[in-house]
Amino acid sequence: MWYGLGGSLDPYVLTVLIHGALLTNAPLLVLAFRFSLRDVRSHIVFFTVNAGCSFIEFLFAAWANKFAITKWVARNKPLCAELQAALNETFRQRIYWTLLPVSLGLGFAIFLSAVYLWDGWRNRGIKYHPRAWTFFRQRWLVWTKEKWELQRITVSTVAVLIYILSIINLEYFILYNFHSHARQFPDISSNENGWSWGQMGAFLGELIALGVALRIWLVDVCAESVKFLRIASYVFADCR
Repeated sequence: MWYGLGGSLDPYVLTVLIHGALLTNAPLLVLAFRFSLRDVRSHIVFFTVNAGCSFIEFLFAAWANKFAITKWVARNKPLCAELQAALNETFRQRIYWTLLPVSLGLGFAIFLSAVYLWDGWRNRGIKYHPRAWTFFRQRWLVWTKEKWELQRITVSTVAVLIYILSIINLEYFILYNFHSHARQFPDISSNENGWSWGQMGAFLGELIALGVALRIWLVDVCAESVKFLRIASYVFADCR
């Protein structure tokens, strides 16, 4: 938004930002097939808002300079002819490969929000209990955090594949494709492998997310181990 208001944003940069924001499609899939949604309302709101904003940004990137409302994406200063030519040549492929994650994220978000609202409305007035409530999703389709079952393994595997393919999509079909076209112009420089604060921030963010997830897993495992040892000590004391 800051670069857009400042007039230094362009559709290509906005497309890259959209791909970065939609790396959340993987955890969104995991959440969409989680059995209990009672304690993840804030996650649902975040993922839905993120997918909705990404869809709006995609419309701006696809129709930049076409309408008055989308002109905030266009740069105030005109680009050089060679750079503009590279952007124009890669426009169709860039929009096509961006539409895929946008559609996927928006579809997952709508499905997740609809399930959450529908289950809450249909069971209104009934105190929550897994056996008392009637759920829209069938039990064989969702996973629970109590144990590793086939549903959990399947959803996790598909989520990992989506995450890996999202990175490949961004790096190859968006970044590499544009820079390969830009290299044909000797008067402009093109380097897609240089690290800046943007890449470093994203890398550190992923490390922090991995650390938080690992900490939560260790806390759960340790809690179960402590509970087991406590029960075992009680049983051993009774036997004595």
